Amino acid sequence: MAKAKRKQSARGTAGSGVLGFGVSAAAAVVVVGLLCGAALFALQLQQIGQSRDREIQLRAEGLAARLSDWTAVRRELLARAAADPALAELFSRGDRQGLARREAKLTRLFPDVLRVRLLPAGISVPDTHDTPQLSYAPLDLVR
Repeated sequence: MAKAKRKQSARGTAGSGVLGFGVSAAAAVVVVGLLCGAALFALQLQQIGQSRDREIQLRAEGLAARLSDWTAVRRELLARAAADPALAELFSRGDRQGLARREAKLTRLFPDVLRVRLLPAGISVPDTHDTPQLSYAPLDLVR
């Protein structure tokens, strides 16, 4: 009987060894699968971040291009207005009414500005009675 118990015990040990190996192998497969899944998830997050960064860069470049074009158009309109010989004639005659009409015309040409002011050369005194006020800071920019 002792011999039979030893045989059964030996079989049980051998059986649990194979079973233990199968469980260990299955656990290893699960761990490797989880690691692969985590690695793929991390790669996808990295790609999403890079894609978002590219989109932000493209939007910024598009905005910069639009602002550059907008500024170039405004600069060209101002250059044409400044080169107008009739405007120089209004300044040389000191025609305030003519200059006021020209300011109104230019204000319609630039609807996104508060006000267009045509200032004579050498102006250095602030005008605080008008809106928007002409203070020292804009006068410094004009110079």
